[in-house]
Amino acid sequence: MLQLIILMFIVASLKRNEAIMKTLILALAVLLVGCSDYEEGQKAEMHYCSMVENGYWGAYNPDIKCEEVVKND
Repeated sequence: MLQLIILMFIVASLKRNEAIMKTLILALAVLLVGCSDYEEGQKAEMHYCSMVENGYWGAYNPDIKCEEVVKND
């Protein structure tokens, strides 16, 4: 939500300089996608740890430390 407010401010203040505006919009879009990927990764780790903890899955991924994931939740 904050990113949209920032984007609106940038658009309003840079109406005359279209190249800079397009560059900033592209950079903001990349930032939003990156944040979404990070959050999706966190959700996947939490799901993995939940399934391992409940005994549905074996702990097949040694890269995920469920003790750390639970603490960060």
